[in-house]
Amino acid sequence: MDNKNMGITFTTTGFMFLMLSIVIESPSILWGFLLAVSIVLNLVGTGLIAKFLKESKTNTSQ
Repeated sequence: MDNKNMGITFTTTGFMFLMLSIVIESPSILWGFLLAVSIVLNLVGTGLIAKFLKESKTNTSQ
């Protein structure tokens, strides 16, 4: 799987965990875990997409 697809997958999964953390009524351990997983997945996904964009930019400029 290339960086673009993997980045989109991580970001979408992170967004799903963010939506689940919004649905939970009161802050709890589960809420904190979902929020932490969401943040990590979104950061990793964004990094992978940025890496893909950087690589595609250098490939088109050559």
